[in-house]
Amino acid sequence: MKVKVTLSAVQFRSLVDYESRSFHLDLGEGSTLGDAVRAVEEMLSAEIEPLLERGNVRIMMNNSLVDYQKEKNRVLNDGDALIFITPISGG
Repeated sequence: MKVKVTLSAVQFRSLVDYESRSFHLDLGEGSTLGDAVRAVEEMLSAEIEPLLERGNVRIMMNNSLVDYQKEKNRVLNDGDALIFITPISGG
């Protein structure tokens, strides 16, 4: 199954060049959101899960914000899109 990944979070700018920030992951059937995060961690040789757990990086899945802590065991489907973003706050 293929899942599209886009790394838009500021934290990834030093790890991947602009042209490489969108790519497809090939995952096995029944793979979860957590499996996808671990695959990206392995690909980048970086720890992403702690950033997600602290809220420094968030994931949008198919244009909806995901609570990683609650949904890391959510099973992915072929064609799902994951965007890793930096949360924005202010006023």
